[in-house]
Amino acid sequence: FPVTILYDDNSTWIYNCYDCCGTFEIAQCQLKDLHERKNETCPSFTSLTFQQNHIQPAMQTMTKVSTRGVLIDIAYRDQLKSTYLSQMEPLLKEFHSLAGSEVNPASPKQMQELLYGKLGMPVQLNPKSKSPTTDEHAIEALRKKFPQHSRLFDVLLQWKELNKLVSTYLDIPLTPDNRLTTIFNVVGTVTGRCNSSETIWGYGTNLQNIPRLS
Repeated sequence: FPVTILYDDNSTWIYNCYDCCGTFEIAQCQLKDLHERKNETCPSFTSLTFQQNHIQPAMQTMTKVSTRGVLIDIAYRDQLKSTYLSQMEPLLKEFHSLAGSEVNPASPKQMQELLYGKLGMPVQLNPKSKSPTTDEHAIEALRKKFPQHSRLFDVLLQWKELNKLVSTYLDIPLTPDNRLTTIFNVVGTVTGRCNSSETIWGYGTNLQNIPRLS
């Protein structure tokens, strides 16, 4: 049904009421559908009982875990970051020397100009987008084809690995009380496992792919 949106409190309340009514009506249809979905070998076990006995309790538990988060040792995190940055500095200097200019290894555009322009290497394409790429797979392929530039590629990959550890894992936004949070989605995948992502407030990240940092 059409709803005319006017920017005042009354229209906002009306819109919210429609939203609640629509959600309730949809929920009634979903409950009916879940109840009718039965297991052939166990007729008493329906999708509704699975939802009530497994999915909903899991959602409550995951919500508690997501809200509480993990308390981070800030001093140790900063120590790790300082260690990695100190290792990256000489690698970057050597990379610039081998490249012959101060190319930013984190810039896809500058890396394409170096590899495919200045050094004249064959352009590597992303398998899905079919666009030029200088990702790790492309670098590995080029390193095999051009062993004379193996040191440049080795230094580049070492720098990129350390840079990923810092930017992706050690610079994760924390909550004001220094906790690393996430959002666990119980029905996040078609295989049945949950997935994890940054919170709606911009804190945290996917906590299911954190490497061991030491």
